[in-house]
Amino acid sequence: MEDGAAIWRIARDSKVLDLNSSYSYLLWCRDFAATSAVARGENGEPIAFVTGYLRPTAPRRSSYGRWPLTRPTGARDWPPLCWTR
Repeated sequence: MEDGAAIWRIARDSKVLDLNSSYSYLLWCRDFAATSAVARGENGEPIAFVTGYLRPTAPRRSSYGRWPLTRPTGARDWPPLCWTR
């Protein structure tokens, strides 16, 4: 959940992603951490994210859904140095 506020700001600042409530990003980080990833810049700060979804009741039979990804405004260290879950 620690990256929820940061990824909400990234989505807000992108001006191209659908912006959900800030609370929804906290829940996403908690409930879908295993299928999502956060890209970190040189200082370890979140600079991008990708969210994914597997149907919890049938994860082996489901397709993996991935939501759009955007390049952060002004990110000089793109592509990201590392992606973490």
